[in-house]
Amino acid sequence: MRSLDGGEHWEDRQPDGPFDTHTLLMHPQAPNRLYSAAGDGLRTPGRGYSESEDAGKSWYRPDEGLHYHYLWGMSVDPADPATVVVSASPDAYKAHHERNHAYSTLYRKTGSQNWQEVREGLPDSQGLIAPVLASNPDEAHTFYVLTNKGLYRSPDAGQSWEPLTLAWREEYLTQHQQALVVQTL
Repeated sequence: MRSLDGGEHWEDRQPDGPFDTHTLLMHPQAPNRLYSAAGDGLRTPGRGYSESEDAGKSWYRPDEGLHYHYLWGMSVDPADPATVVVSASPDAYKAHHERNHAYSTLYRKTGSQNWQEVREGLPDSQGLIAPVLASNPDEAHTFYVLTNKGLYRSPDAGQSWEPLTLAWREEYLTQHQQALVVQTL
């Protein structure tokens, strides 16, 4: 649904729009573009990722290269609205269950290129509960991903990742992180 008047009136979802959006983003350099990471791909292959260039009136699905279409987390490069990173799983069960059954990975897309799976520096996909992603407007080409196996940073627009050193409790290994905020101090 969307409102063009600050919430006084609402329009229903567009017929070609995403149905089960998990993350919806905008970018200040592309004010009419919307990015949707959704679970729609389980019902209709190729519908996990959607973009709109006209503030949600119409949608298209650049999904070439995505092997998994159940998408959860997503972030857009603060300095480049054409670079997107998403977390993906084969299905909802593998995205959200404890590490014995979990399986998730990250994909990266920039410009008109196809999606590419990114694994360098990240923990094994087996046992990885669907991660959440974030970026910081003050850090161009930098992404963060929070998983049940740790917190990671990519200084090269999502191409490779490095673990951030912090205390990690044993119980975190089976927990599903729901949000990540990155702030410059």
